[in-house]
Amino acid sequence: MKVIYIHIETSKRDYLSRLLLSFFATRMGFKVLLGDVLSFFKTVKNLKDKKGIFHFKDIAPSDLNLELFQSLKNNGFLITSIDEEGGIEYKEYDSKDFNSFLTARYSNETLSLVDQIFTWGEFDYKSLTENFPEFKHKFINTGNPRLDFCKLEFDKFYEKLNIHFTKNAERPILIMSDIGNVMSAKNLSQQVYINREAAKRTQGKEEKEKDQLEIYSNKILYLSEFIQLINKLTKEFPDKKFLLRPHPTESKNDWIKILGNHKNLEIVKDGDATSWIRKSKLMIHNSCYTAIDGAILKKPIISFCPPSCIKSKKYFTGKIGIQTNNINQVIDQIKNLISNPDKFNENISLNLKLIQSRLNLDSLSSKKQVENWNNLFKKDSFKNFDIKGLNFNFFIFSFKINYLIRNFIKKLLHYDNKNLTKIEEFDVLEIKRNLNFFDEIFNEKEKKKFRINKISKYLCFIETL
Repeated sequence: MKVIYIHIETSKRDYLSRLLLSFFATRMGFKVLLGDVLSFFKTVKNLKDKKGIFHFKDIAPSDLNLELFQSLKNNGFLITSIDEEGGIEYKEYDSKDFNSFLTARYSNETLSLVDQIFTWGEFDYKSLTENFPEFKHKFINTGNPRLDFCKLEFDKFYEKLNIHFTKNAERPILIMSDIGNVMSAKNLSQQVYINREAAKRTQGKEEKEKDQLEIYSNKILYLSEFIQLINKLTKEFPDKKFLLRPHPTESKNDWIKILGNHKNLEIVKDGDATSWIRKSKLMIHNSCYTAIDGAILKKPIISFCPPSCIKSKKYFTGKIGIQTNNINQVIDQIKNLISNPDKFNENISLNLKLIQSRLNLDSLSSKKQVENWNNLFKKDSFKNFDIKGLNFNFFIFSFKINYLIRNFIKKLLHYDNKNLTKIEEFDVLEIKRNLNFFDEIFNEKEKKKFRINKISKYLCFIETL
């Protein structure tokens, strides 16, 4: 029995891509534990007879990661990762730069503990193999599964999903918020503390913290400009539908309070960002990662960043779209789109070339990653890696029963868990529906039924029958 533990940190960002990995993995004979795997590991005392592959979002040299990885290796686990921030925002990976993505997210110590690192494209693959030549065999250029959902194969998926249709027949103008820090559910002191702890082992800790505080301050300036932009656009184009998509860390209710009522503005946070981008006629952003999706989907894009807020603009994604630095320029570009959509064609082409210069878009990244997991199990050193299915299934059943009992007791005691989480509760019917959609899309010769066992609020066990 081959088991893969796939961690989800943020549902809005991770859910669909992790579920796609689960789909291909189960079809290759794996059993998948999907969701808040970190909490699962904390709960389970004996992991030795539950070993498998653990797939994580980064290998930053933090105390938490080092302790976790060492514990898993001691219990016979394999560890793989793709960094969900990717490092593509940097002009180059430079280990001498105090604010380098490389020094913050990678180290010899963590690389010695992991078995495979998947990269977004040639840019980060080349940088990592040059900086860590002794671990070159561990880096694999697969691309990021998140971007699979922008590829042609998934046109059918979003048609079948049949969600996020707006009331108006006309496609809306989508405004992406990437303010994050100053609009986050975590206050500034929490964010500073978390970043300080994460940077303890890196060089230039003081400079990095100073730089982060400057970015926080700059985002407050941008927030003011951003609010003015939304207010002005909704008044200038009263017949156009606008959608504001908050960053996953931002509160929808906070935005409703700040912006007030606009008849032609809707604030949306359900579903994944790609589904909203697909249904939009234009996308406005300030160096948001979702601009990558927009570029791959060949959407007209406007990048808005006033000169006073330049510190908040990221190097790479900030380049995506027609550049504007004041509200009037944004208004003019929207008028251009309305009068002649072809005026954006040249920029759409440039956006795609820019993305292709750093990202691997050749084939399905999710399938590549699963194939590499399968190869890990085929190695001679892991011939006896399989764990006993009966014992594991009984353990999953016991874990679920224990969770239900604990949850029942908490309700009786009126226990209110106020811990902040970016993971949404799993819906078994939704998971099964999406897996069946994947099955139809890829026209697999042998149709299989999926069994989804929800063993806690944020954790489910997926296998094929």
